[in-house]
Amino acid sequence: YDHLLSIEPGTPFAESTPTPAHTVIPFLFRNGLLGATSGIEIASGWTPMPWWRLNSSYSYLHFDLKKAAGSLDTSTVTSTENSSPHHQVVIQSSLNLPKNLELDLTYRYVSGLPAQSIKSYSTGDARFGWHIGEGLELSLVGQNLFQPNHAESQGDPGPLVGIKRSAYAKITWRR
Repeated sequence: YDHLLSIEPGTPFAESTPTPAHTVIPFLFRNGLLGATSGIEIASGWTPMPWWRLNSSYSYLHFDLKKAAGSLDTSTVTSTENSSPHHQVVIQSSLNLPKNLELDLTYRYVSGLPAQSIKSYSTGDARFGWHIGEGLELSLVGQNLFQPNHAESQGDPGPLVGIKRSAYAKITWRR
């Protein structure tokens, strides 16, 4: 990528209004960064039994950003490179059980975001479903089960975005 957003310091100047007299140090948005991203995504699926399906995926993301010639930006490269997870893993198990029952389990790992002070986290989801009759299904779902909550991102500007453990029941009717 060329001409990526940078934050460049401008020339400081003095102002007398509004009082008291003060010095203004401007920061300007420019296009003073360049770089590349690379990564890999791997996904697999396996059906060990007709009633059991396993899926998994892994993704890796690498940033290689640099200041363009003449850029005085001191923080955007580091904050950008460390504001996306470099590693993500998902493992899913789906079971079709007797008596029209289903059990789905999901494990997720997301690496940390150091620029936002977000730690890596692992969590899991579970779904128990029952196909009651023609087009009617009842599901019980638990999400983010491994801890009471975890942070996923830092708003800019704004508060930390945290995800809480949750559970719900769902009834679905299809015609």
